[in-house]
Amino acid sequence: MKYLYSFFVFLLSAYIMILMFLPREKLWYFAEDYLQKYNIVIADEKLSSTPPLLEINDGLVLYSGMEVLKFETGSILPAFFYNVINIYNVKIGKDFQQFKELYFEKLSADYSVGQYQKVFIFGKGSFGELRGRVNIFDRTIDLLLIPEESFKKSSLINMFKKHENGGYIYNGKF
Repeated sequence: MKYLYSFFVFLLSAYIMILMFLPREKLWYFAEDYLQKYNIVIADEKLSSTPPLLEINDGLVLYSGMEVLKFETGSILPAFFYNVINIYNVKIGKDFQQFKELYFEKLSADYSVGQYQKVFIFGKGSFGELRGRVNIFDRTIDLLLIPEESFKKSSLINMFKKHENGGYIYNGKF
């Protein structure tokens, strides 16, 4: 029993050490290179690494040269078994002005090894509250929108179907 306890303490210590000394900025640059294959560029960001988080400030996301969105701050927790991305103060880019009424106070994505096929997303902003999941293998997205009254008058609400609980749902493929 003593050896089993020592083994678990060793594993936990090794896990914590890996998290603390993980080259988060190199992982970021690797992710940027990967996204460039799909014409997605994250530009003008400032990185700072404070274990266990990687913080990103003042980022600009471009898709095929078009400005899609800007964000003020963000953080990534790469913890292997449970990973979290939080982005704050997200504004729609100048090339997508038809969606100018969209503003995210917070946008987050959670991924855990326990449900490895799904990424759970949450957003809160000018439109209301958005919750959903993305199935990576089926390439599907399911969203539940609980809109603000002002957003119910927007043309973007037509992308969603009214649900019996008062919210709106969206199911799609990508």
